[in-house]
Amino acid sequence: MKKIPVSQIDTLFTNGSYPIEFLIYYRNPIDIDNIKTALKYLSTPFWPLFGEYRDGSIYAKTYSETDVISEATIDTDFSADRQCFAEIGNSVELVSGKLFHLRILRYTNGTVLIPKMNHLAGDGYSYFYFLYQLAVMSRTNALPLKKQFIRAVLAPRHNRTVLRDFQFDPFEIPVEKQPDNLVIKFKHIAKSAVRDQIKAIAADQNARVSSNDILAATVVKTSVELQSNSFGTTINLTIPMDVRNRIKPYGTKYFGNGLMFHKVSFATGDLQHATIDDIAVRIRKSMPDISQNQYLEYLMQLETWITNKQFADLKPYDPSTGCLVTNISKLPTNKLDFGSGNPDAVIPITVGKNSVAIMATKMITCCDWCIDWRCLIL
Repeated sequence: MKKIPVSQIDTLFTNGSYPIEFLIYYRNPIDIDNIKTALKYLSTPFWPLFGEYRDGSIYAKTYSETDVISEATIDTDFSADRQCFAEIGNSVELVSGKLFHLRILRYTNGTVLIPKMNHLAGDGYSYFYFLYQLAVMSRTNALPLKKQFIRAVLAPRHNRTVLRDFQFDPFEIPVEKQPDNLVIKFKHIAKSAVRDQIKAIAADQNARVSSNDILAATVVKTSVELQSNSFGTTINLTIPMDVRNRIKPYGTKYFGNGLMFHKVSFATGDLQHATIDDIAVRIRKSMPDISQNQYLEYLMQLETWITNKQFADLKPYDPSTGCLVTNISKLPTNKLDFGSGNPDAVIPITVGKNSVAIMATKMITCCDWCIDWRCLIL
């Protein structure tokens, strides 16, 4: 039986926390049978996603459609509003050890797909890497010899301990319980406005910042404005960084958690008076230069926390002292064409207090970026 040991980063999610789950809506009909056929085929190159986690490793498992897919027909129209998808979101609980499930809902005005992945299986990049290939495989007019093409060119890499041998001795990491009074808030920002802001910072402060610096600065400042009494004297901004392009043994085909969590702290009082420009410059100056040696040091630090069972440190972030900002705007969220065109709506439905998703979207609104505050408490 095939198996792979989990990585140091994977251990942050061995309790099933922070699953990755999106609601994807299609107005035009899609061929569900094609999706089922493609899913079965991809269960071979993406075998860890369809495997089972236990005792510090992911084990291969024989593919079973009934284990992976559930379907329902709903005799009403789907509407991309919060009340509608709040009722159907997070309704599929992954069985202990299982890593992926696809829920298919047929509405009178279209189809909803809800792929849910245990974060132990991989990060947001891995999630959309797989879904994009599933979409390609599901299209009847896809590439000739597409199976051979995917196997030869796009096949994922699964060696999670390629940089450093690691054997995880499982222990119980406490699960963060989500409050019941969570709400959602949106902020829409045009790319043109951010580009102008980047140019202004370069001219006024002789400093270079990225669009993500400005968006993250907007999040952390708004978080303090919305919840001035929630964070105490300090607020921590956590930014997951994808290391695939910096770590050669990983590369763009790495399927797993190719992440490093970067944290920068701010005095809450200072943020109330600081400008977005000043906060963005500070974020940029704090960002580490990722190299293989530097990342190995990060992994060894995680190993120390794991050995000492420092549970507080073994969390991606602490929602009581700060916020998590994940930028998925460069991932192909709006290019998942299963044969009838790109989706009409892609909505994140994972719940997490003070966690924020930044998406590029022109589907639900006319904006260029949609900052989706997942469950900020007002």
